[in-house]
Amino acid sequence: MQKYYDFLREQYPENISLQQFYQIGHISKRKAKWLLDNKVVPCRDSGKKTRRYTIVLEDVILYLQKCSALGLSDLAPNGIFSSKPQIRAKKIDEFQELYTYLELPEHQEQLRQYYNIKLKSYQDALITLDVVQITGFSKSIVNEWIKKQHFKAFRGKTNRIPKQYLIDFLCSGYYVRIRRRSDKQRADMLGFLELISTQ
Repeated sequence: MQKYYDFLREQYPENISLQQFYQIGHISKRKAKWLLDNKVVPCRDSGKKTRRYTIVLEDVILYLQKCSALGLSDLAPNGIFSSKPQIRAKKIDEFQELYTYLELPEHQEQLRQYYNIKLKSYQDALITLDVVQITGFSKSIVNEWIKKQHFKAFRGKTNRIPKQYLIDFLCSGYYVRIRRRSDKQRADMLGFLELISTQ
């Protein structure tokens, strides 16, 4: 990714436009405008109808780095750009606070330590049924994660998953933002929120 950021610095000026922003981020114009209007990406807003936004390229690169760290394509809330916003708006995600908290690398490390403690009793090499027990998801879903290489598994008569690879997955943006959560995953996330609220 660093090569891509260096490429951006070579190809684009220090300050870029809205159009350049959504082209760089590979997102829609609507999403780009939302990210600017909601200060997810800083900008200078002139309020004019044309050439309204001036964005510092380094702020865009920082935004892309955050997305990469969380394993996300962008930081806009899921469902906000649905064609039926009035239905989506009724669904409040109880973990929105957690998503915001985990934008910082040091907070991601806290979540990693949390899972290291929770999984201390497990062997360093896990089997599929261990992952089922840890996450609360079905064996078929765990096998699908392995098939899609969300985490590394060494195949054989029985899959072997290094515990640290699984912990990396549990801390990933993909896992944290799963909408149809298992009871176990939800309990773990609530436990982590309770932990950080007491710090």
